[in-house]
Amino acid sequence: MMKKCLDPNSEQRPYAQELFGFFDKMLGQISNGSAEENSEYVHNKSDILFELKLLQNDLNKNLQENLVTTKGLLNSKFQVLNVKTLDSSSQASNFTNDINSRIITYLENSKEIDEFDSYLTNKDASYNLNQYREYLINFGNSPRINEVDVSSLIKRSEAYRMLGQYEESLVDLNAALNIEPNNELALKYRAEIYRRFRRFEESLSDINKVLKIDKDNAMALVIRGVVYFSLGRHEESLTDLDRSLEIKPDNPFALTYRGENYFKLCNYEEALANYNGALKIKPNHAVALFGRGLTNCLSSRYKNSVEDFEKVLEIDPNNADILRIRGRIYSELGQYENSLVDLNKALEIKSDNALLYIIRSYTYDQLGIYKESLADLNRALEIEPNNLDAIYERGLIYHRLCAFNESLSDLNRLLEANPDKVEAISTRADIYRMFGQLEESLKDFNKVLEIAPNDIFALGNRGDTYKMLGRYEESLVDFNRVLEIKSDDAFAFGSRGDLYKKLGRYEEALIDFIRALEIMPNDAFALRNCGHTYLILGHYSEAYAYINKSLEIEPNNAFALVHRAHLYDKFMLYDESLADLNEASKTRPDLVRRLLMAGKCDR
Repeated sequence: MMKKCLDPNSEQRPYAQELFGFFDKMLGQISNGSAEENSEYVHNKSDILFELKLLQNDLNKNLQENLVTTKGLLNSKFQVLNVKTLDSSSQASNFTNDINSRIITYLENSKEIDEFDSYLTNKDASYNLNQYREYLINFGNSPRINEVDVSSLIKRSEAYRMLGQYEESLVDLNAALNIEPNNELALKYRAEIYRRFRRFEESLSDINKVLKIDKDNAMALVIRGVVYFSLGRHEESLTDLDRSLEIKPDNPFALTYRGENYFKLCNYEEALANYNGALKIKPNHAVALFGRGLTNCLSSRYKNSVEDFEKVLEIDPNNADILRIRGRIYSELGQYENSLVDLNKALEIKSDNALLYIIRSYTYDQLGIYKESLADLNRALEIEPNNLDAIYERGLIYHRLCAFNESLSDLNRLLEANPDKVEAISTRADIYRMFGQLEESLKDFNKVLEIAPNDIFALGNRGDTYKMLGRYEESLVDFNRVLEIKSDDAFAFGSRGDLYKKLGRYEEALIDFIRALEIMPNDAFALRNCGHTYLILGHYSEAYAYINKSLEIEPNNAFALVHRAHLYDKFMLYDESLADLNEASKTRPDLVRRLLMAGKCDR
């Protein structure tokens, strides 16, 4: 612009309105960011921020050297607007927004400015107000637009890009570069468009040309660093971003993308350091807040993560992706009601998002609201019928609802696609065991333990399956192995105690049951079997105490009722004994019938 101002040919010098618009545009770029800028931060939205910074970099490059001359020209040529000159340290943001409106109002009433100046000045004012569509309309209607003017083509490409019309932007940039093949600004903008289209090699070609012309171009180094990042070439990306930050240490975008590289490399401490650096410069930089939130989440700093996402949601309160992530974190923190608030709001925004339904189903599952969980998984599968996560989770929910056939159907479907899914195999094995298909159950548990030899769930359940098959020595080996891995596993103590009881090793059984109850005092299984062992040993008072406590937890358990009936019989309380047997027969008549035939109460 200053070259044009000093051109010896007066016809080539800019009109006053064009110069004012340019100066106003520069002031806007050195102001604090706009609300629109702050609201865009994930995926392709973050590209808008990057483009704004890219534009700012080029406009500010010569700002200081041009500022004095420009202010003088403005004072002499724009007295009619009664605009005071500004120092570069003044509050440009408020001025810019105010002056843009004043320019438009003035032009609507003025007869002194010719048609072209009106279009051009209105165009620049609209650009600063982000009214890009109006900019393009005015640009197209302007009687002096020259399709071979590189500057005009680049400006129009900027407007197209900011409106998301990337193909149109690329056409203009190609045209500009046909005229000036080494135009740095056009090359950088085209490199960015190519990056957006994932045409990375073409993007690298353009940005390498820029860096051949100016090896210390900080923004070009950032762009190439981002392209390398997209290609997974993290070391090269870090090299470029490091060099860019040596040249311009206070670039929050370079710091943020460097944080992204470290995040991908699982170096979370370095990622956090870079996000923190970016946020020190730009506290409301949503991309950095988002990245730091994810890093905190993966580092199990859930509370810090929630704080970061809260700040992001202050900028963009209706972002379903952030609501989804925060809702998931709330679930991990056990704050299920907060989780549901976020997930419900996210589903109001994206009602056809299968992942949101799956995550909400998980929260319902944690709350024990299985029917709601099932409804969400069914909805997810209506949207994505082959979603394996939804199929798997639904198989687990059916299992919790004791709908074992439906559970088995979903688990088989999942295992056809993913035959090594350990949790699915274990759950299927558990269903086979409940169906009495013990060999099939054993086969599945063996497969799990081939994949994960120290899986204590599979070891414990295989031990129970061996016990049901009468293979007691193998059962004992599995229970012992569980307790080697996890010495405070109450279930393993209870199961081994039950095995010792079957083997007639009652003293060892009591030791295990009591150890289980030290860990889980309200374990009804251990209480009931401890009481039954005391009953077998003839310690009736202890037996009665343990069995009664188990019935406080599970009042309708047929085994406990039968054991207490036996005790009442020993105490010659025949009416009470009969009452317990009648109650037990409501749920397990076979057990009572077996007792009467055997003439004793034994499990």
